Amino acid sequence: MNWINPPLSRRTFLFSTAAAVASISTAAVVASSILHQSDEPLHVSIIGFGRHAQRFLDSVTDSVLYVDAVFDPDPLALKSASALLKKRQRFVPELVRTSSPSLIAQSSSPVLLCSPPHTWTALIPDLTAHGRPVLAHHTQLFAPPYWPESLRTLSRPPANLLVVGIDPTFPLHLLKSFHTFARSRGALKPSYSLWHRAWPHSQLLAFHFDCLNAALPQDVSSEDHQWQFLPMAFQPDSTDVASHFSDSASCSISASGPGIAFGAHLEIAGGDSTIASSPGYLIEFAEFCRVRQPARNHILRRQSALLKLVQASTEAMSLFV
Repeated sequence: MNWINPPLSRRTFLFSTAAAVASISTAAVVASSILHQSDEPLHVSIIGFGRHAQRFLDSVTDSVLYVDAVFDPDPLALKSASALLKKRQRFVPELVRTSSPSLIAQSSSPVLLCSPPHTWTALIPDLTAHGRPVLAHHTQLFAPPYWPESLRTLSRPPANLLVVGIDPTFPLHLLKSFHTFARSRGALKPSYSLWHRAWPHSQLLAFHFDCLNAALPQDVSSEDHQWQFLPMAFQPDSTDVASHFSDSASCSISASGPGIAFGAHLEIAGGDSTIASSPGYLIEFAEFCRVRQPARNHILRRQSALLKLVQASTEAMSLFV
């Protein structure tokens, strides 16, 4: 993860988070379903091969993804794609030096869209014109001037476009399992808090989106009362020990109900980790690619409501940043 002033280890964040959540969820909840993947990897094309696209590479190594083509106008980016991908899959993908929406749209594979958000308005109509699924990831999406103006592009029908927040290897399924477990026992009000001295507002918004995506049930509607119970509080002056270190952060999640509560405290610390990344977002995207359009539309309506909820929380969140 490209943390800003100072850098944090993406892997350490993901897997200290995953370990903490797993420790409070039963093995039966998480063991069989979270890391399940099809024997056949999902074949994709990548648009824009910078640091955001490279966050997907662990899933190529783990055979969750197989890259058929890479599109980028920068020859150095294509050279990097060739060098990195030939170490991770059997064949080097097709490398296409272009930024032309019409040429990119000729590829038939589902797309990982990792180019800067200012390119999306031109690309998305061609990419999704025939119902092709797109998974989009760029942390600038949640930063000015793209946020919240980008909501109109993301919500424009019939764009079959899913969004990743802070990182495609965010432990999405582990956090979903925690909240599913809590809901099954009557804890219906989820909440969480995050504090970190160095994270800019855009990264906090991206993390906010991912946490909301994990916390809310798949069948929730935008009018459901549960949307009201997901505040995000920032505590930059917290006395917690983690806040005294500039390269560390803390995150707490909880779920409560009448007479019952579940929770976990997650340490987000610097350093290296060799634990494999979580494929939760890629598994979600593969399922999105398999289902018919009515099911996709339900997922997209939920995502649109999620993004609007993040937008609505921006003013309140800015008071703590």
